[in-house]
Amino acid sequence: MSTYDDASLIYYPSGYKAGTAYSLKPTDGSGDLDFTRASTATRVNEQGLIEGVRTNSLLYSEQFDNAAWIKSTGTLVTPNAALSPSGLNDADLVYGTNFNISQNISLPLGTYTFSVYLKATGINIGKQIGIRFQNSPFPQTTLITNGEWQRLSVTITIAATTTLSPRILLFGVTNPVSEILAWGAQLELSASVTEYIPTTTTAVSVGMLANVPRIDYTGGGCGKLLLEPQRTNVITQSQSFADYYVNRATATDLGTPSIFSSGSIARFTATTADARFGKIIGSVTSGSTYTVSGFFDLSEGIYAGVSDGSNYRVFNLLTASVVGSGNGTLTISCKSTQVGSLNYYRVSFTFTATTTGNHFFIIGKSDGTNNTTNEKVAAGYFQREDSASYATSYIPTTTTAVTRVSDIAGKSGISSLIGQTEGVVFYDFIWQTTGQANQSSSVNSGSYYNSISFGHYGGALRLEIYYNGTPISLGSQVLITGQRYKIAFAYKSGDSATYVNGVQLSTSSTSFAFASALNNLFLTYNGENFGDKVNTYMLFKTRLSNAELATLTTI
Repeated sequence: MSTYDDASLIYYPSGYKAGTAYSLKPTDGSGDLDFTRASTATRVNEQGLIEGVRTNSLLYSEQFDNAAWIKSTGTLVTPNAALSPSGLNDADLVYGTNFNISQNISLPLGTYTFSVYLKATGINIGKQIGIRFQNSPFPQTTLITNGEWQRLSVTITIAATTTLSPRILLFGVTNPVSEILAWGAQLELSASVTEYIPTTTTAVSVGMLANVPRIDYTGGGCGKLLLEPQRTNVITQSQSFADYYVNRATATDLGTPSIFSSGSIARFTATTADARFGKIIGSVTSGSTYTVSGFFDLSEGIYAGVSDGSNYRVFNLLTASVVGSGNGTLTISCKSTQVGSLNYYRVSFTFTATTTGNHFFIIGKSDGTNNTTNEKVAAGYFQREDSASYATSYIPTTTTAVTRVSDIAGKSGISSLIGQTEGVVFYDFIWQTTGQANQSSSVNSGSYYNSISFGHYGGALRLEIYYNGTPISLGSQVLITGQRYKIAFAYKSGDSATYVNGVQLSTSSTSFAFASALNNLFLTYNGENFGDKVNTYMLFKTRLSNAELATLTTI
């Protein structure tokens, strides 16, 4: 069997743009999947780093002559005076005596970095030019020692909504720089410089914007199309420690945090027993289920857990195993997944609260106690999801909770690509979803009652043919979270079969005929997702042999 030749549609995670996930076949675009998600999101990219949405908040980032840039008296700008790092003649000459040029931008609490490309000219080589935030107590300076472009940056953390004034200016009164070439200014929510984003009349955002498919590389290997249900991160300031003192359990249980890893991870060392670090998980309700998660640097300490202030569970975060507990019946499951090639792990804790009130992350010890004096742990990127039995991808927050809505992928009007009397639906995915119900993936005529459908019911896979409202069951199987499955669903009147991971799950000799043409494909249905991480999806217009089905689904 030649999979590529025989298949009528092949989706494999590769190319994408806003609103579209490109299929490998057909090549004319008629099988490309339509994709929607009416919110921003994050993914783990090829480098193993979290990629979300980046925004340059400065206006007219390459046009310093624009009125958006406030100039001090005597400051002048000649636009397009020289070649910039872009290779175009769009660098501006800023000049004058003791010049100062800036913008005022109001932003919420967080850590921000201002950067700009500067180049000394002529007699100004070797003189001082600098950048700063007006709000910061001490500016960054640099000595321009050559006539090459340099990207300067300065970072500030603010604890409340503030008007920031990033600016380029002279320092000192001797040997003042009278002119400088400038290009590519950027102000971003980050503790370090990222790739430059040009702007004009408005701030510009790039990355995992609304309706952009997410090819995710969590765990390494090839990318998977990430399809997730709607979730909310309740914890505010999820990747900033600007509000650290607000969200710590007490003012004395931890030493001052050491901020590192681009400002989003902090190292905490306990100074008293029962230390609770980083962020309060927040007030929860007894009897409700929660999943809380964070990104941990396991080279900095591997023992941590959750406490309700009295009960606690401590885990070895490397193995996700319980090493100790105390006081009561708080039951917590832990999952730990390496992110990238370093010692960073996404660690999630799922529990049903036995008390109502605040719960906390705690530092623990290898003996399983939370008698933690002089113990340390490093973590950041905190998330709490309510009524959730597992953690979804990271949702960044600032001053308020943030909701990421469902990823929706499918295609309508493709009856020519779907076998109308016989065929195969093949799905290769990593199962993540648990505890949900209803139809999740199907080819159909626009009605559930005329379809070939994959459903999940409390963790069990169910496959059915519906013809004119009459169901034919083709098997049910419990799925294990985090495991890969390859399913081939072969249908033909009087001769249908299902194979899962190389093994026949079921057969059916029932005769059937669809009441109307199958013309729609859904990888997600009504906001629910069958496989959260899609490796491959294929359609065949003829029924493959059982031997071919076994080969196709073998992992």
